[in-house]
Amino acid sequence: MKKLLGILLSTGVAFSANAAVPQEVRNMVDGGAFAAVEKLLSENPGTITTVEADSLRAIMHRVRGDFENTYEEGVALIQKKFPHTTREMIDAWAKKKYIEVRNIDGVDRVFNKTVSNLDRLVPELSKHRKAEAYAGFRELEEAALKAINVSSDKGLSLPVKVTLRFSATVKPDAVPAGSVVRAWLPFPVESERQSDATLISSSDKATFSQGSVHNTVYMEKKAVKGKETRFEIVVSYKTRSQYYSKDYIAAHKSDYDKNSEFYKKYTSAEYPHIVVNDQMRQLAKSIVGNETDPLRQASLIYEWEDTYFPWAGAREYSTIPCIPQYVLEMGHGDCGQVSLLYISLLRSLGIPARWESGYMLEE
Repeated sequence: MKKLLGILLSTGVAFSANAAVPQEVRNMVDGGAFAAVEKLLSENPGTITTVEADSLRAIMHRVRGDFENTYEEGVALIQKKFPHTTREMIDAWAKKKYIEVRNIDGVDRVFNKTVSNLDRLVPELSKHRKAEAYAGFRELEEAALKAINVSSDKGLSLPVKVTLRFSATVKPDAVPAGSVVRAWLPFPVESERQSDATLISSSDKATFSQGSVHNTVYMEKKAVKGKETRFEIVVSYKTRSQYYSKDYIAAHKSDYDKNSEFYKKYTSAEYPHIVVNDQMRQLAKSIVGNETDPLRQASLIYEWEDTYFPWAGAREYSTIPCIPQYVLEMGHGDCGQVSLLYISLLRSLGIPARWESGYMLEE
């Protein structure tokens, strides 16, 4: 694994959404010199645009929020949860990146989710967590098999009606009294798999988005002193599972139309988080070896990621310059992070792949 990772990491691949920010300022942010950057932005407002300055401030604020505890405080929290651990063990885990450490203004700090991540990442701590996960996987497997057994020729299961309640609450006096608080709550997208979406009720006058990729219900109200500001909707829709077996895909696949806009779109890079370059291609080819069948290549890459990159609670995505590189460096990631690495590797082999996300509703 280390040899494969070295293929990409030795190149120092990194991308920034703040391309117009001077390199020295980006280096200061990357190095954790937040106070110096804030002073620079305050005393030299013309260094970068207002939008870029706001972005940098937001990123630094979010990083601070993700790394609230000093290293010593983190050690104390770890030893409280795992009393048998010694300082030497914790330091060794940090070197192996089971614990993410960030130096901010000269102080080493640990990621907030360190304690909950440790028994997912540290082999000697993960046995009971794996047993719990296995039990959960069995339940999901049973639900999946039900859906598969009633699938139609299109891979669609029988529809199930779902009713959901979404709410968002702003704490009392979090914003000044009289301020308008605006809320966008999710609303089901109509598709082959989802139909008959209905807004049953809403706490306030609601307006629907029109023609957007992410459907939302918009509401607003003024904050009242001493009271929480709460928005709520109840929605229903019919949903279907969709499943195609590997055998079905193998029997129905055909050659890609490499001149089509569809193929070009979904095999291209989308920086900073979908990476297609020589280094990523080399890594992907090292994983698949001499295999040339796209379906088998996709499976090999999936199996490689599933083997070497355990799930762990993630930092704010917006603070990570290049998520696929981050996953490779850390050796773990949450579902979205490893998905971005997966998409990057598939596209690097010329296999169309795209991001899809939503709520997973278990029985």
